[in-house]
Amino acid sequence: YYMHEAKLSGLASGCYTYTLTADTSRNGRFCTARASGEDFNFMAIADTNPGLTDNTELILEQVARKGYDFTVHAGDIQYYSSGLETWASWFPSMQPMLSQGGFFPAIGNHESEKPDEYDAYYTRFFGNSGFEGTSAYYVFDTGGVSFFSLDTEIPLQDGADPAQYDWFAAKLAEKSEAEGYRFSFVYLHRPLITWGDTGSLLTERYLLEPLFEQYNVRLVLQGHMHGYERFTVPLTSRDLTYVTTGGGGGAIGNVDENIDREFCNQRVASGAFNEALWVQVTQTEIKAQAIDQTGTAKDDFTIPLQ
Repeated sequence: YYMHEAKLSGLASGCYTYTLTADTSRNGRFCTARASGEDFNFMAIADTNPGLTDNTELILEQVARKGYDFTVHAGDIQYYSSGLETWASWFPSMQPMLSQGGFFPAIGNHESEKPDEYDAYYTRFFGNSGFEGTSAYYVFDTGGVSFFSLDTEIPLQDGADPAQYDWFAAKLAEKSEAEGYRFSFVYLHRPLITWGDTGSLLTERYLLEPLFEQYNVRLVLQGHMHGYERFTVPLTSRDLTYVTTGGGGGAIGNVDENIDREFCNQRVASGAFNEALWVQVTQTEIKAQAIDQTGTAKDDFTIPLQ
């Protein structure tokens, strides 16, 4: 693949379509950052594996019909472990998503299956996706909402220089003081809370939740566990919603393998199905639907903002 970069300036807030002059059948759209308080939609997906089945492509087609400004991907973009290398087929398969708007991934464990994969693919295609941070963890803003992508493959503390946790805490504080700031979303790969057949990063969860509460993080999106879960976790002043959106096309796992974990009563919805999360942010609420490959909303929830 050849990569080209075009820098545009002076655009009014909104979405724009484009067509390639070399091939007018190839077209797409992109959206600028929204003004604070302006409504917007986005898609969240994780663990996409277009080489395994056609479920990924079908999900993307269904969610594209609803429309969204951009995609946040909670890691495991493609898999060598499925028995074939799918980077060669990934871009055509993901075209409904890439043509819809921006793509902002988090790093999963399958981004480094081969010795050179992280540099040859992830950072080459998606490095520096945000305007602040690094290729491993970063933040971008739209509509007065900050989106933080964290890397669960490196330690939150005592890892990178500066440590990821220190950067996250400082950047959350900075964003919360900015004019027009409303709240934040966080997305990452390995789940902080799950009943499924993967581990929970409990140490990281208890480290991060005070920051989530202090700086008004309203939704945490996670992957890695191949299925769907939604948790409502009580904080001191309000509830926090966690969603596992790991059914992006890979083989579905056992979403109930660890039902004896201490936070069992906090899971309010789940399912062993492929899906992506379509999210609508308005002035008064966050509305979301888990959409499967048939277009069915398998879960539907609202988070009030006032």
